Amino acid sequence: MRVKRSLRWFSAAILVVVIIFAGIDQYMRWSTQPFVYKSVKDVPAKPTALVLGTTKYVGKRLNPFYMNRVLKTVALYRQGKIRHILVSGDRASRYYNEPQTMYNDLVKRGVPSNIIEVDNAGFRTLDSIEHAKMVFGQSHLIIISQRFHLARALFIARYFHLDSVGLIAADAPFDYYWRTRMREVPARVWAVVELYILRPWHAMFN
Repeated sequence: MRVKRSLRWFSAAILVVVIIFAGIDQYMRWSTQPFVYKSVKDVPAKPTALVLGTTKYVGKRLNPFYMNRVLKTVALYRQGKIRHILVSGDRASRYYNEPQTMYNDLVKRGVPSNIIEVDNAGFRTLDSIEHAKMVFGQSHLIIISQRFHLARALFIARYFHLDSVGLIAADAPFDYYWRTRMREVPARVWAVVELYILRPWHAMFN
């Protein structure tokens, strides 16, 4: 009897966790959807594009997430939708530098180097967006990433009261995309925990 009762409580707890995760995931998607654009033609012009970093290569293969972000940024510049670009990502070592790699590829495609700024400390999406406001003084952004990532990025941007919209960079093939999308669910939950629980808690005791 005691074992059955414990199993029921355990099952109920798992169900609650699943509901919470699914609810946060869908709420983040729903609440940011009006600010997401698919085409460069339709996205409203903003002073700055924030390009969120990712690795250029997965193993020895070119990462389609990366290249699609770069190409979308180039298209924004060519159509006059932005005047300034902030590339943000992880600079783990002299051999791995996401923002510098994006900078190099943008310049190779005709974007003037003097309109690009580099954030080498964008270790996470939250860092990239917070730095855009607090370090680089930006308040109006077009954020460039894949559709699944933009929901969390825009949710965070609105927490920091940034006037921001998202521009979708084309997704990778479905099998690659699906694995990444599944990792995004706990990332969205953690963003809510960090912004609305841990930060207030830390502020209260510091």
